Amino acid sequence: MDYSFTFDYLILIIFILTGSSILGIILFISSLIRPSSKSTPDKLLPYECGNIPTGKPWIQFRIHYYIFALIFVVFDAVFIFLFPWAIVFKELGTRVFLAGIIFVCIPVIGLIYLTRKGILKWI
Repeated sequence: MDYSFTFDYLILIIFILTGSSILGIILFISSLIRPSSKSTPDKLLPYECGNIPTGKPWIQFRIHYYIFALIFVVFDAVFIFLFPWAIVFKELGTRVFLAGIIFVCIPVIGLIYLTRKGILKWI
């Protein structure tokens, strides 16, 4: 019989058990040596740069801020992927150039759609 398949799983199980036991030991030791954290009313206040907060801590934000942040993240990711593409596209040919153009066109089409829907208007 070939026991290499079973031996591979045995190594995996030993690895998981060893990692879990080390994590458990570390968490147990840290719970013994850390200072106690008793909740006080001052600790439960939201942090406001040393000032005592007034009013409700929950306020409504306009959804436009969130949408603009998401659009920024999408285009930021696109441009991060474009840097390596811009370095090597000359060496790899027209297929890579067309793939990069398609990669850029997809978020641009989404931006045109958002603009036509009126989602990017502030007022």
